[in-house]
Amino acid sequence: MKKYMVHVTIRNANTAFSHQFFGHYNTLKGAMKYAEKNAKNGWEVKITMPFENHKIIKTYNIVDTEEPSNQ
Repeated sequence: MKKYMVHVTIRNANTAFSHQFFGHYNTLKGAMKYAEKNAKNGWEVKITMPFENHKIIKTYNIVDTEEPSNQ
C-alpha cells in the first residue's frame, strides 16, 4: 500500500529554518490538498513516500495567489 508523507520547511525572516511534519496520507492528491490548506505563503512543501526509502515525490513552494488590496 502506498503512503505519502507531507513535510513542510519554513524559511522566512523570523525563522532561519524550521520543519513541520503533517502526517501520512493514502493518496498524493490528499497529501497535497492538506499541505496547501495548512501551509503558509513561502513555505516549502516536500512530499515523500516513507515506505520506499523516503523517495521524494514532489517539492514545491506555497505561493500566495491573492492580490493585495489597494484600498
